Amino acid sequence: MEDRNTIVFIHIPKTAGTTFHYILHNQYKGKKILTRESFKNKAVYDQMTDNEKRELKVIKGHYKTGIHEKHPNQVTYITFLRDPVKRTISEYNFMLLNREHPFHQTLMEKKLGLKELLKEGHIKNLDNSHTRFLAGVDDLVFGDVNEQTYQTALKNFDKFFGIFGIAERFDESLICIKRKLNWSFPFYVKANISDREAYVDQFDDETQMLLSRFNQYDQLLYEHACRKFDQIVTGYGNDFQEELKTFRRWNNIQSPFRRLVRSVWLTLRKLTTRN
Repeated sequence: MEDRNTIVFIHIPKTAGTTFHYILHNQYKGKKILTRESFKNKAVYDQMTDNEKRELKVIKGHYKTGIHEKHPNQVTYITFLRDPVKRTISEYNFMLLNREHPFHQTLMEKKLGLKELLKEGHIKNLDNSHTRFLAGVDDLVFGDVNEQTYQTALKNFDKFFGIFGIAERFDESLICIKRKLNWSFPFYVKANISDREAYVDQFDDETQMLLSRFNQYDQLLYEHACRKFDQIVTGYGNDFQEELKTFRRWNNIQSPFRRLVRSVWLTLRKLTTRN
């Protein structure tokens, strides 16, 4: 009997999600996959018929929790969480360094630093991003994430996200996901890594205070997820660590080849796009 379960990967920006996108494609070759490339093309899913949705094995991208309410198949959610302050700084770096980012030009022309972005509320995603995505809210303006939003996010996480990862423990997360979804080894090379990163101690006291303020609920979610993750790994016992060592060894061996293949593919993709 054909498996009608659909994997839904909720990609919270700058949480190792781009690398995980490649892994999903490798694990589900030949299956129908819908990718939301940006925050702007949400309508693609909404415009699909129920029959088209039933054929999807994977839905992935910057979706928020809630697809299960309108999807005709059973849904298995996956997401990754990351230290919230580091995630915010990483997203700022990405906007700063990536000329294709929709806010890059404004950032450069107005010479906006991270402090100004947080004080003036230009980017909603810099305000408790994990909480927004897991609560499934789209309409909250910057600064309006509150205790109620957090409680909704926490409830959704505990109810729907039996499978999740921690970005700082990426390899361990992959082995957990592999075990739960009966995958082959999810070999990978890192993707979408900034050439230059800024760190929290490079910012003044006011910026650090703002980073803490606008990540207060994300910090609670992250700490909760880390505790659950520790329990999951401990529950697997000693053979988990042996499997992890084997995976890392083989992944390191394969990485140069996979990096070359992806580099060629990205080059061909750019040439095709230009033409």
